[in-house]
Amino acid sequence: MNVSVDCLQRMAELSERMLDAADAGDWDRLVELEREMKQARDTADAGSEHDDDATLLYKARLIERMLSNQQRILRQVRPWMDETRELLAHGSRDRAVRAAYGASRF
Repeated sequence: MNVSVDCLQRMAELSERMLDAADAGDWDRLVELEREMKQARDTADAGSEHDDDATLLYKARLIERMLSNQQRILRQVRPWMDETRELLAHGSRDRAVRAAYGASRF
């Protein structure tokens, strides 16, 4: 599908806002913006089938910007995700020990 410039600009702006949210550690806002990005992608309008070279270059730059932002967001999110995984794994181990040996009574 050939996506319009307006749609790509909207998605690029969303990716900038997502990066800002990730930089601020505002995970709720990041999730909200991710939903908006998905909606923008799912409802992408078609662009011209015969874009000129300048338009194609501009679209490519927008896409490159979004991909760069995505990588930067992942660098921000991964440590938080790793910490969350560790907390969940610890909780699972704790529940397994309690199930095996019973809750201690103090």
